[in-house]
Amino acid sequence: MKNCIRYAWAALLLLVLASCTKSPEARFAGSYTYKTGGSLLLESVADPATRLTLPVLPSYGRLDITPTGLDDRVLVTFNALGGPVEVCYGTVSGKTLTLETKQYNASAGLAAKTLDLGSFQLDLPGVDLTGTLKASGTGTLYDGSALLIRFDCSGPVSLDGVEYTAKGQDLICSATKN
Repeated sequence: MKNCIRYAWAALLLLVLASCTKSPEARFAGSYTYKTGGSLLLESVADPATRLTLPVLPSYGRLDITPTGLDDRVLVTFNALGGPVEVCYGTVSGKTLTLETKQYNASAGLAAKTLDLGSFQLDLPGVDLTGTLKASGTGTLYDGSALLIRFDCSGPVSLDGVEYTAKGQDLICSATKN
């Protein structure tokens, strides 16, 4: 009889402990302050030795991660200070956030000062750039409050009539939970 009572208490304790652990998406959920940075490498299609590096203007703002209630999916909202709001979906597994691939139509005219690519902006004065870029990202949560997202961005673009393949270089977003 004493063994049955011990097993019952042990089972009850395990149930209580299991109910206290957060799901992976709940660990990520919340509001963060973020900053983005990095650069975009353009490699000429005709001559791969011809390369241009365009710096990404830093972007600051608020990042919100909200569980959707559907398995491990989350809604990620980048709200740039004085800029656009970008929304994307992702999945969470353990301490890793994977953002789904999103397509951006890139275009900047001669009078343009910047090119918006979601939460990233490129400084492009005096150029004519068009193209389609696909971006995705993978983030890691450190100590439950620091989030580092590394973005992968690529696609074909035309800059002043020359065809290039664009690739993100060190495109990152660092965020701290508020």
